Amino acid sequence: MIPGSAFHATGTNLRALWQTQPAMITTTVLWAPIHRLNASIAWVTVWSPNQNDSDLSGHLLLATPETALSAIDSAAESGAVAIAVLAADADVDPNVLAAAGQEKIALASVTTALTPARLARQWCTQLVQARDRRADEALDLHEQLARALLANAGISGALRLALRPLPEVEAVAFSYFGEIVGTRQPSARIVTEVGNLFTTAKRLLGDRDWAEETQDDGTTITAATVRVWRNPEVFLAFRSTRAATDRDRLAFRHCTLAVLLELGRQQTLRRARRASVEPFLRGLDEGSLSLSDARNQLQNLGFQAVEGYRMLCLNAPVELTTGQVCSLAEDALETSGTPIVGSIDEHVYCLIEESGADQAQRLLDACVGRGFTGVRIGVSRVKSDAVNLRAAMREANIAASQQSPTQNGIQRVEDLGIQSMLAPLLSSDATTSFLAGLLGPLIERDSAEDTRLLETLVAYFNAGCHPGPTALTLNLHRHSLGNRLDRIEALLGMDPRNPQHMLTFSLAVELWKELGDSGRRVLNGTVTRP
Repeated sequence: MIPGSAFHATGTNLRALWQTQPAMITTTVLWAPIHRLNASIAWVTVWSPNQNDSDLSGHLLLATPETALSAIDSAAESGAVAIAVLAADADVDPNVLAAAGQEKIALASVTTALTPARLARQWCTQLVQARDRRADEALDLHEQLARALLANAGISGALRLALRPLPEVEAVAFSYFGEIVGTRQPSARIVTEVGNLFTTAKRLLGDRDWAEETQDDGTTITAATVRVWRNPEVFLAFRSTRAATDRDRLAFRHCTLAVLLELGRQQTLRRARRASVEPFLRGLDEGSLSLSDARNQLQNLGFQAVEGYRMLCLNAPVELTTGQVCSLAEDALETSGTPIVGSIDEHVYCLIEESGADQAQRLLDACVGRGFTGVRIGVSRVKSDAVNLRAAMREANIAASQQSPTQNGIQRVEDLGIQSMLAPLLSSDATTSFLAGLLGPLIERDSAEDTRLLETLVAYFNAGCHPGPTALTLNLHRHSLGNRLDRIEALLGMDPRNPQHMLTFSLAVELWKELGDSGRRVLNGTVTRP
């Protein structure tokens, strides 16, 4: 008997094995359901009633007329797919034929001068050769797919190439959000029912990566999920006019691999793009980028906002890297033009064209759909020129910071009240001059003498200009607090306790708090040190 483990590999299906025989072997198929004829045969075993193999999955069993019934019983229990009875003619015992039909085991009669062991060796060699040919074909196809994708064939090109041997199979690739990102030979029917096809694919898949179902009209829908890490990124739906075979499924696997390669290529391109985007955003945030440079970089990045633009600021959940959030934002927002996406520290900024669609909601839905929590998205007003880019960043950042850090949500800057009024001022040179003139002397005195005058002023207005709570916050006696406020008046020529000056100081304190660290660095650079 030939050891089955020596041939444990995907070979060919039963139909091909029985139809491609040399002249010295004659195989007559006596009974076989279609799914058995299309089943892959992993190896061939000479059957003996004394065998104790508990798992014969994928086996073709060779039996004599005397052992055929016991072979059928064993096949039904152990997962073998077919019985070949070695006989002098094509006739077999009617009881054997009935048993094969009852157990739905393919049955054939084989006449040959070869011994059972030599016939098993002949067939196993044929299976191994077929496996090697398929491996070579698969490697060739993988190389072709890689070359095609590097040449920008895209997902549609990859589907056409991988499914070339299957002209009757149609395929549609959907993004996570249901948009079509690639097709192969779509018929008019698929085009008109593409929404239903996506729904069917999602229903079949659930949390699985593969599923198939025969439809009422006799067609077969096979669905596949393509994941990047654990996240589903693309859904594939294959439609065939017949039941899917192992050859079909292998081609479908090639398609999923090709899509995964294309997603990897796209991510590489996106990372390269972000390498240009993030210095651009940082220059805007710090105020070091000139207007002409900003316009030139926008043009180089291919961003054209005909109807205006908005800035989104997304505070990434702690369990995600900013790179993961950037990838998700690019996927969610690319249907409305080409977004500019990049990160500064823990904030992800998305510069998007104003299209009338609620793209912030789309981005939030994408995050929630993947199970992320604590997603906070701030939305700027609509802007129309590069001169307003920094103001848009400030507005989006302030809006994002006004939300609960544990809940998902969207905050639009125009709904914030006084923060909405302050946000545009934060990126203004006039604001920098105003703060430098009013708070600059306090910053210089604190730096020279460690007097904590600016901290005192901020605490005083945070406490609503009430001396008691302010002193408690600063751990001071009320007389000491009064002395500090007197020193502020002497230094600035204005008393923060005087109602005539309170509005000026209050505005300065609010702007100072909203500036954040990067804005304060810019302000500190305008103050002359002693």
